[in-house]
Amino acid sequence: MTLQELRPILRMSALSGLALTDCDLRGRFFRSFDREGALVSLSLTDCKLSSTRGLDEFEGLTTLTLLRSGEALDFSALSGLPALRTVRADPDTAGALRAALAGSGVSLEITEE
Repeated sequence: MTLQELRPILRMSALSGLALTDCDLRGRFFRSFDREGALVSLSLTDCKLSSTRGLDEFEGLTTLTLLRSGEALDFSALSGLPALRTVRADPDTAGALRAALAGSGVSLEITEE
């Protein structure tokens, strides 16, 4: 799926969790949500991302999973998310996430799947 095809779903006000696999999310993915503060769980697997702009607005996010998605992006906004407790990532993404989460108290779990 593409970002354009997902827009109706991303604008649902009751959306609290979202898991996407094999999606092209290049563009303004994190800015495409209507009620990002209500989202508590986000999982992206094999998704293409080009930016993390807007990630800092996901104040209710408690769990984030990034598997083979966004390996080369700047995830420094994660350290400022007040509810974030756990980030799961594959080894290739973990390096960037480890630096972004340093000193934040957020648990980084490295997984293959």
